[in-house]
This record gives sequence, C-alpha cells and structure tokens, in this order.
Amino acid sequence: MYKQQYFISGKVQGVGFRFFTEQVANNMKLKGFVKNLNDGRVEIVAFFNTKEQIKKFENLLKNGNRYSNIENIEKKTLDEKYPFQFNNFKIYY
Repeated sequence: MYKQQYFISGKVQGVGFRFFTEQVANNMKLKGFVKNLNDGRVEIVAFFNTKEQIKKFENLLKNGNRYSNIENIEKKTLDEKYPFQFNNFKIYY
C-alpha cells in the first residue's frame, strides 16, 4: 500500500474542491481524507494500492474542478507506520 499526503494551494476553498476530491477518491476506491486548512490550503491523505492509481489521482488533482485554480501541489510519502487507518475516503470538517 502506498500512503501519500498532499497540500494543495490556490483557489481551493469555497469552490467545491473537497467534494470533487472525495468523489474522485471514492470512484477510485481510495481510503483517506480531505480537509481545509486555516492557511487557505487543502490537505489530502490518500492510501493507494498501485502506482498507477497515484498517477491518475495526481493528474485529476492538477486539473481540479471547474471552479478551482490549482497553483501548487506539495507531496509527501507517508511512512508505512503512519498511525491512522481508514475504511473509506471522506471530507473532514
């Protein structure tokens, strides 16, 4: 399993980006979460089964939804010992 963390900046809050991300992730059967951060970015933690899933997810993130404007994506690979497990993908408020 591959565990990735993303910090998305740009016009990503108040434009349905979290809902878009949740839909994409659930369609791909990923596990994890998406949430707004106080600094205007969006954080995503996603668990993938294959590297191909990672590439597909990242390409969809780069485009965002029609209301968002992605300026930057910071990516971090999480350690296998990442302490949290998820049964699905959801929005955290």
